[in-house]
Amino acid sequence: MNETGSGARETSFLKKKFSEHYSRSLPVPPALAQRELGFGWEKKIDYRHKAFASPGEFRSFMVSEAPLFVSYSTAYYEFPGARPMEKKGYLGSDVVFDIDIQHTEEPHAHNSLICPACIERAKEDALRLAEDFLCSDFGFSQKEVSVNYSGSKGFHLHVLSDAVRQLPASARAQLADYVAAQGLDAARLVTGAGDKTREKGAAREAIRGPGSKSRGWGKKIFDYCAGFVSGASLESFKEAGLTRKEAERIVSEKEFVLKKMREGNWDAVAGLDKLWKKAVADAVAAEKVVVDRSVTIDQARLIRLPDSIHGDTGLVAKKCDLKRFNPLTDAVAFPEGLARVRAEEDLFVPILGKAIEVRANVPTDVPLAAAVLLLCKKKAVLVQEY
Repeated sequence: MNETGSGARETSFLKKKFSEHYSRSLPVPPALAQRELGFGWEKKIDYRHKAFASPGEFRSFMVSEAPLFVSYSTAYYEFPGARPMEKKGYLGSDVVFDIDIQHTEEPHAHNSLICPACIERAKEDALRLAEDFLCSDFGFSQKEVSVNYSGSKGFHLHVLSDAVRQLPASARAQLADYVAAQGLDAARLVTGAGDKTREKGAAREAIRGPGSKSRGWGKKIFDYCAGFVSGASLESFKEAGLTRKEAERIVSEKEFVLKKMREGNWDAVAGLDKLWKKAVADAVAAEKVVVDRSVTIDQARLIRLPDSIHGDTGLVAKKCDLKRFNPLTDAVAFPEGLARVRAEEDLFVPILGKAIEVRANVPTDVPLAAAVLLLCKKKAVLVQEY
């Protein structure tokens, strides 16, 4: 766009609103004096290697400068403001997982401004990452895992534990790969399924798989496959690749099959090799969580400061309880007020429980939260502030 959102007036308006917000509510990084800070007015990080000795100094900077983007280091340093990096005196680093889904694979009415369906999918992945991996598989307590909305499309999960601060990049890579099922050898967990030795005339190898007492990926695969068998109909089994005769047999003996699966014997009914091969692949696809590997590995990463405003949406990168969180209502930095804007195309802004409509080239009064989002996205110009 040539006119839309490109003027100094819009930038000045946003900085004023951000300054007002930070004068009322200012996030202070944990261990502030050991963190490197980075700030952006045009880009996400225009300026870094900034350090603050006290919350008061940090507050004064935020209110007067009103950066549109605020990031802090996952690392702790002896001298966080020093440069080059080697002079900072590295003391350790939190482990952070970044879930940032561009759009869901399921068909939906995608909104390129900000999409509720995409955010909901990212939230589901973040919840599984927290509960099924970080707490269940890795053994961190809920108090050691801090979750916050990114302020845009995804979520950040910070592991704040002394146990991880000295982990090298290689160990952090292993954590990211584990949750994303990178390098997972599912055939090692379910042996015999699809094995060529099961062909006619060859020696028959029993299918062994994880059971009800398995842990880690074994438990995830067992839970998914047992859940499928438990709830599947005759047609479901046929769609999974079984013949009608095979499907009828497993339906009639379903409880027996589930009992044997719990014991680790996936061969209670012969001829299900194709079913298990497909079910295991489906289980891995359903249970894995795709994260930005580079964020987890990087021990000197700058990441969005929790509870700061995201300069691309005007929403707060809010710490949250995932089970009760709706970012398009709960993370709104400016829930009150109006502003008049004009856009060059028809737009719908899903915010504050409404679908705010803005027609092309028609000056429109909209809730302040919607106006800020449109101005941050450079999709509208400010006509009048109230």
